[in-house]
Amino acid sequence: MTKHGNEGTNSELVTLHFASPEMLRNIRTRVSKSYTDTIDNIVRDLLENESYIDTGKEITIEPTAGIRRIVSPNTNPYQLIKKLAREAESKEYNSPHYLFYENIFGIHFRSIESLYRQAA
Repeated sequence: MTKHGNEGTNSELVTLHFASPEMLRNIRTRVSKSYTDTIDNIVRDLLENESYIDTGKEITIEPTAGIRRIVSPNTNPYQLIKKLAREAESKEYNSPHYLFYENIFGIHFRSIESLYRQAA
């Protein structure tokens, strides 16, 4: 929590910072492993594997095209996922623009195109 000075008469501005359990695990965990698989399967392993994030939250991962061979040199799981998001290409929409984010509905690894096409 950050307290700022009085912003006006009889008022105070307070900023709260939150972190999910997954974010805390990400900070404490390092991935040193080689993968040969699709990017969506690599992301799923990083999020569900007990050795890494081990989330129990709902996960939405859009399928990706192609097999990748990567080596993770002692990086945090979320850093690796963000790197993979820059390399991923959607199998369904052929879109190379992926987002990795968390909201109240779970953790998402999806293309921007799939978000555009989702029902409102």
